Amino acid sequence: MVPPGGAERAVFDALTLLSNPDVAHSPPVIVSNNCTLAFSATNTIAALGDYSAGIEVGGDVTLTLNGTGTLCATGGRYGAGIGSRGDRAPPEEGAPGRIVVAGGTIQAVGGESAAGLGGGSQSNLRPGGIVVLGGRLHAHGGSGAAGVGAGKGKFRVPDDSVVISNGTVVAYGGDGMLLSEDLSSAASQSDFVVSLGNTVDSTIALFRPLVVVGGSAVPANIREARPQPVDAEGNMLYGVFFSNLTANAACHVSISPLPPNGYGLDGIYASPEGEVCLWLPEGEYAVNIDGTTWTAAVTNGNVTTLCAAFASGAVPVSKIAVSASDVGLTIPTSARSGFRIYASPTLPFPAVPNEIDLSQCSLTDNGDGTTTMSIPLVGPPPQMFLKVVGPPE
Repeated sequence: MVPPGGAERAVFDALTLLSNPDVAHSPPVIVSNNCTLAFSATNTIAALGDYSAGIEVGGDVTLTLNGTGTLCATGGRYGAGIGSRGDRAPPEEGAPGRIVVAGGTIQAVGGESAAGLGGGSQSNLRPGGIVVLGGRLHAHGGSGAAGVGAGKGKFRVPDDSVVISNGTVVAYGGDGMLLSEDLSSAASQSDFVVSLGNTVDSTIALFRPLVVVGGSAVPANIREARPQPVDAEGNMLYGVFFSNLTANAACHVSISPLPPNGYGLDGIYASPEGEVCLWLPEGEYAVNIDGTTWTAAVTNGNVTTLCAAFASGAVPVSKIAVSASDVGLTIPTSARSGFRIYASPTLPFPAVPNEIDLSQCSLTDNGDGTTTMSIPLVGPPPQMFLKVVGPPE
């Protein structure tokens, strides 16, 4: 399917398109001129042949995705879900055009060695090649490729290749590592921008292809993005994770103060795993998500933030503050006895197995119906998670 020449808008409504599995280089949809693709209901686009993107975006055009429904695009072997077909030399020759995500829910799955959204196998990106202005993007890279970014290959990705300013992005790199696995080998893995086979040393000077100026951008397989994101001025950013939120739910987020260069907060949703990740420069911030406030201190790349989850009937925690010596939970005074706090035994808290020893915590009555419980730290402040539950029934 090729939008008619000169068409500025195409509409998908409950559309299913599959390409011939026996024919290579046969994407179901080819975008060969600047076009806005609007979509409603659920639409499935799948390339089944080799070297075929689900939606192929020509090198000199801009595709804007802006719908009210869901768009699912899957690439064939070596092809991106949305982007380029792969296996063109040099890598810049196979780079897709500009892809703008503006609205709707988009699921992009790359084939072997291809990004979910971006380059096919051996395909690079262009500066400004992927721009996220809103919407919800879930992108899965194929084996050896990034979820959002370039395909697998040995080349340098240009600066400013991926820019995220609002909305929600969850990226799953192919062959992704889990948090519990050995992170010492993670230098060759990325959920964003850079895939296996690329140079991913985030300390390389002026290597800044990932720009985040807003939204939630969750690297799903490992708890950091490689290369390290920067803001519009090139300042290094650090991920602040909030976990155990309601999966896929809209989140009302505010930050005080806003980072010096601002931060877009529209269209933020929790990931399928119930996570939100904001990318902030060094500083101290109060982040409010759906009425609960966390304080975050970002210093030299160490984010001292803890996140709380609430089970049914849980004690409401209105504020979580982390310092070098303790963690403070502000809770209703009426609920300050009889509840339990669970945490991994690897976290630096005084604990019995999986549970914090509250006998070593101090309580401060704030005089306003709330009490602050101070939990001493017995090691460096972690970027980990607490689970707070109500009194036993």
